Amino acid sequence: MRDISYDIDRTEEVINYHKSDNYSQVYASSNEKINFLFSDIDVKGKNVLSVAASGDQAFHFYNKGASLVDVFDVNVLSLYYYYLRVWNMEYNHCFYLNSFKVSKIKKILASVTPKNDDEAMALSYWKLFVKRFHGNQLRYMLLNDNSYNNIDDLDLIVKKLKLRNFKTYNFDICETVNIDSKYDIIYTSNISEWLAKSFRKFNIYESNLYNLLSDNGIVLSSHVSWDQVGCDELYVFQKYFDYKDISCVLKSGGKINFGYVYKKR
Repeated sequence: MRDISYDIDRTEEVINYHKSDNYSQVYASSNEKINFLFSDIDVKGKNVLSVAASGDQAFHFYNKGASLVDVFDVNVLSLYYYYLRVWNMEYNHCFYLNSFKVSKIKKILASVTPKNDDEAMALSYWKLFVKRFHGNQLRYMLLNDNSYNNIDDLDLIVKKLKLRNFKTYNFDICETVNIDSKYDIIYTSNISEWLAKSFRKFNIYESNLYNLLSDNGIVLSSHVSWDQVGCDELYVFQKYFDYKDISCVLKSGGKINFGYVYKKR
């Protein structure tokens, strides 16, 4: 069981603009073009492992018909925020939080009955959060609260989430990962940018993804900031994966590269 009081203390540091790899601001919504990224892959009935991040990525997998979506993140606060998003959809029937005020969070928490240990831990965290913080302070824990991706079927997402058959993992996918599950699709978001061009970590990252994938599974690796990191990632990954780029062709004839789809050999 996590030390929730410690996590709240670290949250206060984040609100005051101090951060570390495991405790940092959370994206309120994704700054990726998720519908575009998903347009060329079949997710129906698939088991997925997705970076937690803002939650948008995982929820869009449900929206597109995925059977199961587990989430992971090195940032502890992303996993707590993920549950807040789940509750907001389930009890307020809203995809995004329509307020970051502590008073609004309290109303959501009043409806929650935990269905597993992870959810109980998240509820304990948010109960301490609303005791410690006031007004609009959640906003300072979040980044990018004005970029939105549309969904087609909120009812479907809620129906899938109510099963609570998903797992949340706090780990660094560029270090040792010990989970037994296998996935048809793994979604990563801006992780290569975070590696700071460390080929040692790129190799661990690639090995973890390969081992977590089922046969013929795919990795959807997106990049908001595109520079040499995409080339570094491709250099390492192409040894064990077939690949194609995800790009948008411009009227000028050029193209913008948003990442790669890798297929396990």
